Amino acid sequence: MISRTMDISLIRHGWTEYNHRGAYCCDLDPPLSVYGVRDLALLCKEHPYEPVEQVYCSPLIRCQMTAGIIYPQHEPVIFNQLREMSFGEYDGRLASEVKKEPYYQQQEVLGDLFRMPGGESFQEATDRIKRGLDLVVKDAMEHQYSRIAVVSHSLVISRLLRACLETPLTPAQLFLPNGMGHLVQWQCDEKGFSHGRLTYIAPIPEGGKRPDMSDSPYISK
Repeated sequence: MISRTMDISLIRHGWTEYNHRGAYCCDLDPPLSVYGVRDLALLCKEHPYEPVEQVYCSPLIRCQMTAGIIYPQHEPVIFNQLREMSFGEYDGRLASEVKKEPYYQQQEVLGDLFRMPGGESFQEATDRIKRGLDLVVKDAMEHQYSRIAVVSHSLVISRLLRACLETPLTPAQLFLPNGMGHLVQWQCDEKGFSHGRLTYIAPIPEGGKRPDMSDSPYISK
């Protein structure tokens, strides 16, 4: 039964050296770069995120470092299901190179069934991410939290929003720069995350300058 609402801040980790180069990164698990730490600290000083009651986090170090900078007062709860999508053989390679390969171009035909070589398919990743959010909201409801944050990865957040938002976002709206996020509101349902209603509220932090999608090193120029 839907009993109340929960505000969820979905936040992408800060910059790593792999992000600077436009390289895919999952299991390599690099820390934030020196620039990433400085950029995130400055963002939080000038445009602080709204306070939350609990922080949930991917197990990867770049997300844990991000959570510690944005929410130093919280010890994040780690869920493995919030980790980045597995890129398999593409892990560590430049996106600009991978996208030229004939195999990768099958993505347009296969859609969610497309699988990274040795990694996850988009559908498998989406299903795993939704299971992770079930665990997140179950814990949050047990503690009666009404405002939480989830610090994770760009693909994790975009796959979640594509699958669950009532009103779809455009690719430009889904685009999420490092260190920034989306605020959504979930109408709680005891059956789990997928059974509640998810509504988009706003990009966060409020007032933070968001780079244009065309500036991303992962977007083909």
